[in-house]
Amino acid sequence: MRTDLREPERIWPSSAALFNGTYFNKLYNPVTGKESDEIFVGQAAGEWMVRLLGLESVLPEDMVRSALKTIYENNGDTSRYALAPIKVTKEGRMVQRDCAEQAWPQYTMVFADCLAMYLGMEEGMANLRHFDRIVTELIQAPCTTTLWHNCVTGLPDWGGIDRYMNTPSIWFVLNAMTGFHPQLDENAIKFDADGYGFRSAAVLPFIASAFWAKAEIGCGRAEEKYVKISFDKVFLGVRLEKLRIGGCRKVLAFSLNGKEIPFEEKRESGREAISFEGISIVRGDEIVIIFSEENVKSGLIV
Repeated sequence: MRTDLREPERIWPSSAALFNGTYFNKLYNPVTGKESDEIFVGQAAGEWMVRLLGLESVLPEDMVRSALKTIYENNGDTSRYALAPIKVTKEGRMVQRDCAEQAWPQYTMVFADCLAMYLGMEEGMANLRHFDRIVTELIQAPCTTTLWHNCVTGLPDWGGIDRYMNTPSIWFVLNAMTGFHPQLDENAIKFDADGYGFRSAAVLPFIASAFWAKAEIGCGRAEEKYVKISFDKVFLGVRLEKLRIGGCRKVLAFSLNGKEIPFEEKRESGREAISFEGISIVRGDEIVIIFSEENVKSGLIV
């Protein structure tokens, strides 16, 4: 097994053993060295879940990107399949096992597409758009999709109780587009200013149990970018002392309801983190963050 992308000191030995240098094997026998011949669409599910919880990655990013790329090249081969099968062989062919013809597009959406979007991979959004075309143009029933589709025809199987993960899966796309996580136990909010949804002017929701807000992304003077977060509803006490902002932008200014707030800035785990004197958020408050277009690399502004 190739080890060029492995970093065993950072990951569980069992995860390292499953990685074959390109993707994660569905099964691996450490005694015999025998590997399964299946590429599974949910092989990086744990990586998405830690991000959904606002935690740092468990596996090296190069390893995860390689696994996702393999999924899109094989399971997501649209010249063969209308929708990605849940598993294919190493050659990208349908496996000869039970349920071989099944595609679970919402499962793929959450555990591959969302993660790919979070990492800025174009394949994630491309696969989401492809699924949208299937349900709107082929099936013509975007609001009643089932979990189980035939991977070759794209048509759904309407039987059983297989709608249990459909509606919630759509909401996770919002986290993938914004990188938003409420970290209110630390009086912080986390989002990604270079996230997929922040690439152009837009308004995106920040939904948490303590508040509902919307983030408006736009361009200011010169090449500056701003994010205005408006708190539409506040259900619990919300106190903020820090913003953890992903991406490669330097924070130029931070204000609350039009009043500039002094802040300190530093680089934490590849993110800009600004800290300030604690503020209590109430309904109707607006905070604005103005960014430069400068890239931040290795902790330096270049």
